[in-house]
Amino acid sequence: HTFDPWQDIQVWMGYYRQGADNLQLMMTGEIVTMAPSFPASGGSTLNVRALNLLHQFRTQQKTRDFTGKTDSQIAQLIVQDINTDIKKKLTNIQIQMLPQEVSDNITKNNEQPIPFLEMHNQYPIVFLMQRSRDTGYDISFDDVTDPSTNMRTITFHYRSSASVQRPTYVLEWGKSLISFQPTLQTAKQVGSVTVTGWNVQTKQPITQTVTRADLVKAGEKVVAPEDLGVTENSLSQKLEIVVDRGFNDPAEAKKVALKTLRQLAQGLVTAKGKTIGLPDLRAGSKVNICMKPGDNQVPPPPNKDRFSGTYTVTDTTHTHSESGYTTDFSARMEAQVSS
Repeated sequence: HTFDPWQDIQVWMGYYRQGADNLQLMMTGEIVTMAPSFPASGGSTLNVRALNLLHQFRTQQKTRDFTGKTDSQIAQLIVQDINTDIKKKLTNIQIQMLPQEVSDNITKNNEQPIPFLEMHNQYPIVFLMQRSRDTGYDISFDDVTDPSTNMRTITFHYRSSASVQRPTYVLEWGKSLISFQPTLQTAKQVGSVTVTGWNVQTKQPITQTVTRADLVKAGEKVVAPEDLGVTENSLSQKLEIVVDRGFNDPAEAKKVALKTLRQLAQGLVTAKGKTIGLPDLRAGSKVNICMKPGDNQVPPPPNKDRFSGTYTVTDTTHTHSESGYTTDFSARMEAQVSS
């Protein structure tokens, strides 16, 4: 019964170095699937699938209004609400957002209070994820267990990828970077985004348009085609239109348009890679990819490769196999020049 569904499970990965245990806790979750296999020949095996605590956060759909709160303050209230619901089932858990991180978001990203926002018959965690896409924020969390008290503390991070400054690793092709497959994708690139909707209070129409120049004004750091030596033609300046949305005011509509344009621009260069097993390489991390010797120098040499730069990791797969421990990752380029 060790691997019965609903059993708690921990996954540890890493290395033993000079007899010392350097394993790191990768996930604490709950078993949701067990699938034994009894082949005609050979030994029987058992495949076990587990999900982390996020899937347990879908406890109850709720309707709630938020008045005069910024996005990060709304996220903090939602996390507090999730914490209250989870504690009814699990007493040895604490779910939180750091007040300092909320304050930093408000200051650095110039968050403004939203007059009115409604969560209508939704799971709070799903509402928070949808809101993060509107605001251009990323969601990640740290899961730490105190061995002396067995108390788990889950800290949510609701922030822009630009707020993560320090690269976690420097990966160099031919050394720590086993394989790397960058993709330069221009089909989905647009020159501007127009958002059309209505004012949720007055029911009057709202239309806002932003261009790449607005990204520069707002301090949004994205890689442009010209940074990679690609010349755009007149047909490439396409328009993306987002319609049928309710907004509190034109400023909110412009913010959604700006974040939509940023998300599209961040898709210019995406990549998949494989490296040696790195437990700390997780979604939300940043890595410096160096395709030529010296690309990690500051300032970079003049002959740097167009795909060398800083990438934000979007997902990782950690694998133990007969050949050892490896980490596969997907990422998007944030800046061409390593920093």
